[in-house]
Amino acid sequence: MKLLIFFQNIFKFLARPRVLAVIVLVFLLVVPVTLYYLFMMKKTSGLIVLLSSERSQETTVSIRSQLTKSWLPLLDRAFSYEKKCIGKCVFDTLPPAEYSVHIEQGGSRPIQDMISIEAGEKKEISYSLVPHIRLQEAIWKSNSLSPDEKILLQKKVIEVF
Repeated sequence: MKLLIFFQNIFKFLARPRVLAVIVLVFLLVVPVTLYYLFMMKKTSGLIVLLSSERSQETTVSIRSQLTKSWLPLLDRAFSYEKKCIGKCVFDTLPPAEYSVHIEQGGSRPIQDMISIEAGEKKEISYSLVPHIRLQEAIWKSNSLSPDEKILLQKKVIEVF
């Protein structure tokens, strides 16, 4: 009986509007901070992207998380990172997830890859950027080159490629 009266008094105290407001505010602050700590601080991972290229040019490396599906697209934007760097890009404090890596450098072919990072793992991956070569068909003017010069030019082109 005394236990029932005790719980009734506690319920009356908790039912006051100011006490309920404090409880809701504490709940609204504690839950996001706890989730942030669990996903972002406690077991974070790292990723180092090593880039080898013929030119020392600024490269854009972006990684996007694959945490969610289409039902929550804004969470993927929250866990997307992009850096501009030369030779080496370091991404610290990444939550463990599966990421799509997109590397782009002017004059080179873009690279896309999928990578999975576990909790507490420091992963290092390296990519080689290949120059983007566009081939065009050459139109020979009949009067400008002799047949022997055309054959020599074609052999040089074949040797290069």
